[in-house]
Amino acid sequence: SDYIKNYHNNILKSMKSLLAVMGLKNVKELDKEKLIFLDRDSIIHDDIESVFERRVFNNKQTNSSPLN
Repeated sequence: SDYIKNYHNNILKSMKSLLAVMGLKNVKELDKEKLIFLDRDSIIHDDIESVFERRVFNNKQTNSSPLN
């Protein structure tokens, strides 16, 4: 139980640090417009909707198998 407690407290502490870096005071101020995504090639994507759609679409294509 101490391990879980410490893990949870560290997650909260890290989240508070990330919010502070973003200039936010509360998690309720966080929305998808404030998020960016940095891919493997160090390309910055600021349209999270399109990144999510591409990843879901590509994942469906790679996981689907042709019917015989």
